[in-house]
Amino acid sequence: MTRYSIRVAWSEADTMFVAVCPELGEVSALGHTQQQAVAELEQAVESALETYRSKKWPIPNPAVVDEHSGQFRLRVPKSLHAWLSHEAARQHMSLNAMVVALLSQSRGWSEGQAAAADRITSALEDLESSLRATVRSTIAGVVSRKPEMRPARRRATKAR
Repeated sequence: MTRYSIRVAWSEADTMFVAVCPELGEVSALGHTQQQAVAELEQAVESALETYRSKKWPIPNPAVVDEHSGQFRLRVPKSLHAWLSHEAARQHMSLNAMVVALLSQSRGWSEGQAAAADRITSALEDLESSLRATVRSTIAGVVSRKPEMRPARRRATKAR
């Protein structure tokens, strides 16, 4: 396999695993197992790279893992700096520990919101599927009725 990234996830719509290569945009593959999806993706990536070469398109670089130092400089308004310092002192924490705690809480909240959005999306997809099935069965029931049981169509009459 090339040095490109692979993401594998379950697809409810396809009832299979889908493997995606983020660096190559829409290149993806399906498989009944994660391993199968990855094997299919490897072939799809090779095919995509052949297309890039034949069309003389620039070949995207593989993603690399960034090494983070765990440090960054952040400029904040003086009023926020004062509040953070006061709050850290009140809780007997360093300013650094206070900011890390607040960022961690925010991250947890954000991930919780994303999970809730995923659950809502899934529920809406299930509802849509159920509604489509109901509409199909209703239409099939109307179409399959005997002609004498169907409502009579009324002809418009001209007013004289």
